[in-house]
Amino acid sequence: GMHLLYLRQTKNDLTGEHSAIMVRALPRRTGFDDAWLPAFVSDTQRRIISLLSGPFNNLNLKLATSILQEFDSSSSNRQDFMNNEDVSKAIKRRSGSSSSQIGVSELNYFLTPHDLKRIELYGRNLCDHHLVSDLLPSLARLYFLGRMG
Repeated sequence: GMHLLYLRQTKNDLTGEHSAIMVRALPRRTGFDDAWLPAFVSDTQRRIISLLSGPFNNLNLKLATSILQEFDSSSSNRQDFMNNEDVSKAIKRRSGSSSSQIGVSELNYFLTPHDLKRIELYGRNLCDHHLVSDLLPSLARLYFLGRMG
């Protein structure tokens, strides 16, 4: 099907709509260089998730959710490509992002041990949500990029 590759950050002044570029790959004939579309989709997903807290923060909740669901369905299609090791390496190299679960050393880059303790306290209902609200952008990014497993 069609894949979202670009969503303009500003609305059209006249219609209030965001311009989008969607692409559908032609049927594979050779198997040569099939990694370009999933790599672009992965990069678009990463960028739009980052922009949801900025230029896209006024998007309707249903629209934002449907965009994220589109990426989720695209990621299931991407798994077909990931079964081919050469194509999988090309997608990871081109998209600039890892699709594997986050490790402890990388998690320490996003969250400190104190942050993890605050999350634990919130999970046990021992503190207010204001104590962890600063962590939500990082946690949401990791979750929606499929890094939390």
